[in-house]
Amino acid sequence: MTATLCATLLRNQGWLPLIQSVRHGSKAVTRHKKPLHILKQKLLAVTQYMPPVRPVAPGAYPSKNKHVQEDNGFTLLLKKDLKKVFEECKMIAVVQKNSGSAEEMLVLKHRLFKHGIRVKFFPNQVTRSFLSDSVYCNMAPLFIGPTVLFVSKEPKVKEMLSALKANPQMTLLGKMTVG
Repeated sequence: MTATLCATLLRNQGWLPLIQSVRHGSKAVTRHKKPLHILKQKLLAVTQYMPPVRPVAPGAYPSKNKHVQEDNGFTLLLKKDLKKVFEECKMIAVVQKNSGSAEEMLVLKHRLFKHGIRVKFFPNQVTRSFLSDSVYCNMAPLFIGPTVLFVSKEPKVKEMLSALKANPQMTLLGKMTVG
């Protein structure tokens, strides 16, 4: 009853309701920059700092002409052997050799040899020079650091992976199988 009395009294006094809608005016967008005056743009373009061209001392940088270095006899022999490996073998895997003892490497070689997989060591420089001229040039980036080739005349990936799993010092970087 008190609520109805209060409501009738307040209505008579001109009291406004509790909920009012307030309309907010929209603000101007001030996030974009004002374009520069054309004269100021020209002045900034003319006064922009341009460093002078520094003369390079002769011999400071290697010349762009690649000097063809002739290979010695041992390098040619290694390239020929590497070419023979790539022609004969159907599976070639590139493995990174991390720090490990010679005894662990010998055990790994023996384990792989039982499945007909050979371990070949070639210097990275010889391998990269051979790969750059062959159809296998996309394998060249793998030969950085101490690397070893696992080669097999038949693709025996399962046996190779099981032997690598037992030796955590060897990390498989990539493999190629033909046929």
